[in-house]
Amino acid sequence: MSLLRKLGEILGIHRSTREPGIQVVDLWSAEDRAIAAQAQAGTLPGDENRPLVEELIELGRRDELILQDEHGTNSYSPRAQEIGRILSSRGGKPLMKAAYYQLQAHCGPGRASHLDYVWNGIGGWMA
Repeated sequence: MSLLRKLGEILGIHRSTREPGIQVVDLWSAEDRAIAAQAQAGTLPGDENRPLVEELIELGRRDELILQDEHGTNSYSPRAQEIGRILSSRGGKPLMKAAYYQLQAHCGPGRASHLDYVWNGIGGWMA
């Protein structure tokens, strides 16, 4: 058995083949897969979080997660950062991930990548 295959077994990494000659390695944990599936289905832990996530999605739809001033300097949306801090305090990184995946489902991966930068450092979030 190869070292990489053995390491994959230890870490619980699943490998699948989707097209002939192309191998995909899934590095997501079972927890991350479950959070993403629930978020994309529209479920969130706690109804009290729904208004915050809806506001975050609206910021994403309006492309207001990363703002630019008249000189072209980027800054992060203070409200999106505040939402991240609130979600982190209520449910930690799992709740933040659920909100991130909902934003991704509604606004696409580009806007979700913006949120990565906005939340960098909040509740252990790393861009």
